[in-house]
Amino acid sequence: MKNLLRPLIEYKHVQYAWYVIRHKWFVFLACLWTAWEIAFPGKPQTLSSTGFAYEDGDTLSLDHPNGGRELFRITSVESATVLNVIPVLSGKWLALRLVWRGITHDLSKLRPSEWFPYVESFYGGYAKDERPPELKDAYDEAWLHHQHRNPHHWQYWLLREDNPEHGGIKMLHIPALDLLEMLCDWYGAGWAIQGEHGWDKVLTWWLAQDKDQVINFTTKAQVRAFLQERAR
Repeated sequence: MKNLLRPLIEYKHVQYAWYVIRHKWFVFLACLWTAWEIAFPGKPQTLSSTGFAYEDGDTLSLDHPNGGRELFRITSVESATVLNVIPVLSGKWLALRLVWRGITHDLSKLRPSEWFPYVESFYGGYAKDERPPELKDAYDEAWLHHQHRNPHHWQYWLLREDNPEHGGIKMLHIPALDLLEMLCDWYGAGWAIQGEHGWDKVLTWWLAQDKDQVINFTTKAQVRAFLQERAR
């Protein structure tokens, strides 16, 4: 037992544990704040439709005034041309599930297959480009495990086609709950790493990363609308 505990009390493990605790706490706070917002989205908006036949519960994709597109759910149809809608990223059940996601966020990091490669990569005393090849491979494998275990990472929603003739990689739409946790993860990571927080900081970071993220176009429009709405 002593031999098993010895590596966990080394300072580099304490350093990483402190980062994980701070990150989880900040993500939880972001989930809590966002859950409060989406639990009480305000009165439904009234829209003029184009005359198509809509029913309660249908989903609309509309241009957001600050850029991007936002999905709305129809709560009632008053007439052939008047609809009442609320954002899809809203609702008390969704809010409750988001709080739970904030509590359980990134628990896979506690698995040895992720913990030890992360510790050695981030706190093992190596510069990023000077890590030994075996550590680089171990980190890449740990990061891949993390992406596949946690649907709040956009990489989780990339489908590699068996036949390259079918397009290679298909970008699947990220469901609302996973999308919200992803945004809160970005918020918490920036707070833990940079010591600064705010949706405006997340928006600035995302705009710089956008070209490197292979995200479904509808999801990307939702991300833009969500961040720009809250960064004002």
